[in-house]
Amino acid sequence: MNQSVDQRPRSASTAGRRLDSTKKRNSLSRKAGLAVTVLIGLFIIAATCTVLWAMYRYDGIYPNVTVYGVNIGGLSKQEAAPVIESVLATYANEKIEVSFEDRIWAIPLMKPESIPDAEEVLHQAMSVGRTGSFIERFKVIAGSLFETHELLSQTRTDRADIEEFLRYFESVIEKDKNNPKYEVTDDELIIEFGNMGMQLDISSAAAAIEKQINDRSFEPVSLEKYIEYDEVEDINLLDIYNEILVEPADAYLDLSGEEPRIVPHVTGLRFDLAEAGRMVSQAKGNTERAVIPLIKTDPEITTGKFEELLFRDVLSEAKTTLNASNINRTGNVRLSANAINGYIMNPGDVFSYNQVVGPRTYENGYRDASVYTSDGIEDQLGGGICQTSSTLYMNVIRAGLEIVERQNHAYTVVYAPLGEDATVYWGSLDFRFSNNQKFPIKIEAYQKDDYVYVRILGTKLDNNTVKIETKVLAHTPYETITVENPNLDYGVRRQKREGHGYYKVETYRVVYDENGKEISREKLPNSTYKRLDRIMEVGTKGAPTVSPIETPAPGTPIPTETPKPSPTPTPTAPPTGSPQSPDPGTSEEPIPAGPNTSPPESPEPGQGTDDQPHSPAPTE
Repeated sequence: MNQSVDQRPRSASTAGRRLDSTKKRNSLSRKAGLAVTVLIGLFIIAATCTVLWAMYRYDGIYPNVTVYGVNIGGLSKQEAAPVIESVLATYANEKIEVSFEDRIWAIPLMKPESIPDAEEVLHQAMSVGRTGSFIERFKVIAGSLFETHELLSQTRTDRADIEEFLRYFESVIEKDKNNPKYEVTDDELIIEFGNMGMQLDISSAAAAIEKQINDRSFEPVSLEKYIEYDEVEDINLLDIYNEILVEPADAYLDLSGEEPRIVPHVTGLRFDLAEAGRMVSQAKGNTERAVIPLIKTDPEITTGKFEELLFRDVLSEAKTTLNASNINRTGNVRLSANAINGYIMNPGDVFSYNQVVGPRTYENGYRDASVYTSDGIEDQLGGGICQTSSTLYMNVIRAGLEIVERQNHAYTVVYAPLGEDATVYWGSLDFRFSNNQKFPIKIEAYQKDDYVYVRILGTKLDNNTVKIETKVLAHTPYETITVENPNLDYGVRRQKREGHGYYKVETYRVVYDENGKEISREKLPNSTYKRLDRIMEVGTKGAPTVSPIETPAPGTPIPTETPKPSPTPTPTAPPTGSPQSPDPGTSEEPIPAGPNTSPPESPEPGQGTDDQPHSPAPTE
């Protein structure tokens, strides 16, 4: 059900009451405003009067005057003096502490020379509001009633002073970065860990200290917070190991100079990587270094041992015969022997006969001497030097050295056993061998009387024995060819060319241990010698004239001449001999002795010898 709303107009009496109420409130507001104005006016008048009174009648320090934060306002001159002295004394002794690690320093708040004079400060306090014009004095005095007037609000230790003080720490705190380093002594590896680089941020530290001073906070300031660090490099033990690692090295003979020189051995040097890592980890952080023991290793051949064993033993020696009366040939042999005498070879070195002996020239002292050619014997430059190379070859194979290049003569020679000769030819054929021993070797060679002597010195490390065995695979004796010589007296026979049989041989180097047991057998280069028939001359000069044959009378005896038997060749065995005294051999028919009948040098397979042209050697 709807409630009825009274919409009748309000009565006049109600409106009148409301108007009266508004008038009353307005009246009260005016009265209150007037009262406030009056009060403010009275306050201003009172304050003005107070200020004026203070300007002319008050003899103390005006209100709210402070010295380093201590209020001395309202005190008389006599009262303020001891207070000011006490405040200054306090500040003169006050310090702020700074620390680094386990060290502490104190920064004074004032320098002694900057501490204010107490009487001067008192005078400044008494002068507040008493200097300047009337208006200026009035403003200062009036302001002191409501705000602080600070005297010496800051300490004399300002920012610049603090920074100057902190620079003292640069020599104490700051460090240049030192990366790890190491030193090797006789027996130790010393690793210095190094140190981080440290630099003090003076500006930031000074700002922090200044703030605490101004805040009257005297808690110690830790400088660690204002240090910039430069980290050191890590220690790499593997790199250090590789840098100091020394492999042991044997002593050896240096042949690069004018005279041989023994180079001392090198002692090996290393350390245990795993143990070193453990020691570094244990020492780091506790000490500044780690000391690691070194491991030294001597090589197999020390300097002392090398000196003791160098050229100690005769590895082989041999001599071959010659006819010393054949001056040219003997001279050639002597020159070539002198050339190789004293020659030293280190392990692995290769000897070249041609390079060591050099060119066979007249300028070098060589002369013409007997050599073999395709037609027999001729005098040519350098004849005889193959006897030196052959004698050397006989030594080389018995010393156990490695043969690199060797070629036998075209024909057999009388001074060396079959398979034990070595021919050479400048610019073509060479005799070469290498030192396959653990120690150097030295060749000694010379010619004396009717012999060429060669021996090889070295170091024998076992009791083995080397023997040379030669097998004749094929042999064909030479034949004798007889030719007439009209310039030779009738009935005289003379050898024009010596003969050489054909030989094909195999040569072995056999090694026996100290008990005579064969431990190795090495096939040496094959040797094939060509056949060269002997030529005999028969004189026909002055041969008797044969008269016409007359028919004798029946019954008449016919005289006859008994012919003289001609000599028949006596075959000989193949040339053999020992390395110490090889059988010089003989031709298959003796050659009459005479001047220049020393055994000629046999050439390479084909024609000529030593420095003469050669045809290609036969091959098997």
